[in-house]
Amino acid sequence: MSLTSQIASALPTLVPGGISSLSPAAGSLEQAQAVQTDLLNFACRSAIAAGFYSSALGTPNLYPASSTDQMNLNMRMNAANAALIAIPWVPGATRTKGTVVMAPTKQAFICVKEGTSSANPQNWDVTVGGVVDDGTCVWKTWTTHFKCQNAQGVWSNAVHTATQARQVGIDGEAAISEILKLNSDLQLQVQAANSIESVQAITWPTS
Repeated sequence: MSLTSQIASALPTLVPGGISSLSPAAGSLEQAQAVQTDLLNFACRSAIAAGFYSSALGTPNLYPASSTDQMNLNMRMNAANAALIAIPWVPGATRTKGTVVMAPTKQAFICVKEGTSSANPQNWDVTVGGVVDDGTCVWKTWTTHFKCQNAQGVWSNAVHTATQARQVGIDGEAAISEILKLNSDLQLQVQAANSIESVQAITWPTS
């Protein structure tokens, strides 16, 4: 299940206008529980949208997690996973442009010029974005871009290898799952509460 589907199944759609449409005065326990449920769902969505941290690039970076960001994350994570299980490079093979192979260094490469690979082993130890001239083929490290914010507060569309992109996806899913579990736990407390005061005391953590 994708991250967006996971969130959609866990959080019902809020009433139009969000939190401002909710009645501040609940006249019964059931009404108080309904109001607090919506408040918690709103806070949960806000916590998810605030983003998550991943050290896939070696240092912690903040990645946005709006609904659109999550769709982009899923798309890139799926592409990265496909690249990481690509066919291995073999000498002498004819490859078309766009073919992805796994080099002996366990790094994914994409063919940017079709041709026939050399019969000899190649030096695949290149920097991210680097190319390998292989017979009449030319390979480039497989990469994708993620919008993220570094420790200095600078946003950029940073280049990620397949391994790094997969790690961002893993970290994002873990962070969002943790937020969803917190919301679920709080919702259970709301339903178990036996007074309006106790219901209203169950709020989203501020830190």
